[in-house]
Amino acid sequence: MLNTASPWFLVCCRLLVWLLLPLSICANAAQKQFNERDSKPAVELYNPVPICIGEVNEWAPYTFWARKDGQIDKNQLIGAATQLIEAALDQIGLSYSYNYMPWKRVLHEIEHFGGRGVCELSWDASFKPTRAEVFFYLTPIYRTHLGVFYSTNRFPDGPDLPTAEEINNYQLCGVQGYNYNKFPIKDMSAFDLLSADVNVNMNKLSKRRCDLMPSSIEPIYGGQAIGAFKIPDDIRSARLPGLRKTFYPFVSKSSPRGEWLAARISHAIIKLQETGQAENFFKQFLPDGSGI
Repeated sequence: MLNTASPWFLVCCRLLVWLLLPLSICANAAQKQFNERDSKPAVELYNPVPICIGEVNEWAPYTFWARKDGQIDKNQLIGAATQLIEAALDQIGLSYSYNYMPWKRVLHEIEHFGGRGVCELSWDASFKPTRAEVFFYLTPIYRTHLGVFYSTNRFPDGPDLPTAEEINNYQLCGVQGYNYNKFPIKDMSAFDLLSADVNVNMNKLSKRRCDLMPSSIEPIYGGQAIGAFKIPDDIRSARLPGLRKTFYPFVSKSSPRGEWLAARISHAIIKLQETGQAENFFKQFLPDGSGI
């Protein structure tokens, strides 16, 4: 029978406690760290937030580079959407960094953030079901009017467009990587999407190599205002009846904190919209503001 009053028994018990205590402390510390990561997933791991922006076609007045003495300053990104997103990130308390690349690569890098770690957040994106499979779309931040650009050399009185569907009667040209889902285009295979640059299409219109260029109206004139786009004197625009396009920020679904980040940024944007601060950003550039 075990003698619990024996001095040897007491010594063994104390030795056992001494050996097991560090293991207990380590286990508690590990559990605490796991709980913290579970409630705030990988926030520190990818801070600052890596942002990617398309660099080929600036998207003024929403996202574009500042100018100094007429020269592009790629150290300073400005615009209504840029100010809004940066204000939202500041409100959350997250820092951020910028990467610039072609828009198609932006989409690719954000989709594959989990494996590459290059791009976690971007904006100025319209909705596509295929994008929604790999991105978290955030709350909308602005809307544009949809229309077409044309040449008065080809259409002195403008194209005949009593309804938006009438654009299918014309030869269309557009820009690679842009989303044309909101336009009622019946045959995308007949749509000239060979150009990566708005300016190339403007020249096509002037030279009658295509009839119409479908586009959001505001960013084209915004680009002209900052010198990013050169619109020939013969080019005009016409709005398509009843068509508008909504634009969103988006976060990679492959990010370990993607859902958390999308929810926090959306919440911060809504607060800025409700207080009127967001609209002030847009009214610096557009009399009608964000259109939201």
